[in-house]
Amino acid sequence: MAPPGQWRRIEALPTDVFRQRSPRLASLATQWATERAFLQEQGAEGRLIEQMKNRMAVETGVIEGLYTLDRGVTETLIAEGFSSSLISHADTDRDPQLVVAILRDQRTAIDFVFELVKYQRGLSTSVIKEMHVLLTKHQPTTTAMDQFGNLHEVPLLSGDWKTVPNNPTRPDGAVHLYCPPEQVSSEMDRLLDLYNQYASIGVAPEVLAAWLHHRFTEIHPFQDGNGRVARLLASIVFIKAQWHPLVVLRDDRPAYIDALEDADGGKLQPLIQLFSSWQTRAFVMALGASQAAQKPLETHLEDVLAGLRERLTAQDAPTRTSTLDDVADVVMAVAERACEQIALRITDSLGTALPGLSATATVNTPDKAQAYKGPRIELARSGGYFADFTRGSRWARVMIRPSPSSPTTTLLVASSALGSSLGSLAVVCGLITTDPGTDRAQTTRVCEDYFVATMTDIESDDNKRRLQQQFEEWVTASLVIGLAQWQRDLG
Repeated sequence: MAPPGQWRRIEALPTDVFRQRSPRLASLATQWATERAFLQEQGAEGRLIEQMKNRMAVETGVIEGLYTLDRGVTETLIAEGFSSSLISHADTDRDPQLVVAILRDQRTAIDFVFELVKYQRGLSTSVIKEMHVLLTKHQPTTTAMDQFGNLHEVPLLSGDWKTVPNNPTRPDGAVHLYCPPEQVSSEMDRLLDLYNQYASIGVAPEVLAAWLHHRFTEIHPFQDGNGRVARLLASIVFIKAQWHPLVVLRDDRPAYIDALEDADGGKLQPLIQLFSSWQTRAFVMALGASQAAQKPLETHLEDVLAGLRERLTAQDAPTRTSTLDDVADVVMAVAERACEQIALRITDSLGTALPGLSATATVNTPDKAQAYKGPRIELARSGGYFADFTRGSRWARVMIRPSPSSPTTTLLVASSALGSSLGSLAVVCGLITTDPGTDRAQTTRVCEDYFVATMTDIESDDNKRRLQQQFEEWVTASLVIGLAQWQRDLG
């Protein structure tokens, strides 16, 4: 293997990930297949897909530095569509009309990918070149460096392989070598041969998408636009599996670059894990949309059914099968221990300097089941789903008071059912602080990642241990991030 940063011929899928498959993602996909049918019946799926396409179209250009866009305007464009009337000059660093033209090009390319899958067109070099043409319709030039190290604009070869090297120089002065122009055609043929081979034998979507994306970027066949094309290629894999397109948000960029560099060094696993986390995020949003579609019609019915479930399963306790409440019990037992450990560390570290400080850990009990209802609703809404208080509803928290007269700060870990069927549990971590000016509580999510667990995770002792270990890592990291956020808020 060539050292990281140097070009090498693309490699086959590593044997250590060849048969890898995420049971949790597979379970989410099964649940989504059921709830997707309901959305289709209600005519609501189209709206969800439109917003996913729009979000991908916006973010794929932001992370490449084609333009900047205000976050609020971004949400408006995702909801309303692409119009220059929605963008002011203060919202972006480019001409709003040009930004909209590029957004529409990127949206057209995404639509092309969906149509490609719908009509079962095979992936070929001509198809990939067609994607590039669509993406770069309003990008006539790209930035190049001359032999003296000066940057200047040159005409972009739209839909054609590069004819000169496009090797970037890193901040440390090292040059990252991509495939030489004369090798591009043969390397692309090999990429597609391997892709078709892996697709035919059922390599897991998250593995195949990560491999295809990375190997394409190793070749870097186009003069510019390779990252955008790579995300479209990964999206093809996911859409074929009836999952969701690959949406990489601007805040994801550092982790994304790190994972790609790990893959350059021969470690594909971090990129697979990242793609898995983004698919989980997409499933959470999609299942939240299913909840939104059903909630107005079924709120009362769901409450009644939840009560019936509790009573009927209680009557049949000896043969009772696992439920989402069992999953919640497993993860929140871990959350309780993590909260206790954090509270103890706070007391040990700060208690001498702050004699009046108190830090306590608590979990919900039946008499406190409805506590923190407002913050839990707000946290779920920020994640795109409903806080369902009838299934899997649990909470654990660390409450911190620097002195008896100080307002409290709370780190809250909350779980609830995800979607309208029985399959998944979403866990989120939030920070509840008190605004000194208004004395009102404010709730913010401490990190973008959710933790999603399914009933598959407790089907066996091995699965349960794996779930506990993974959740312990997530919840501990989330609580630490929450403490760091509180520290920043204190100034």
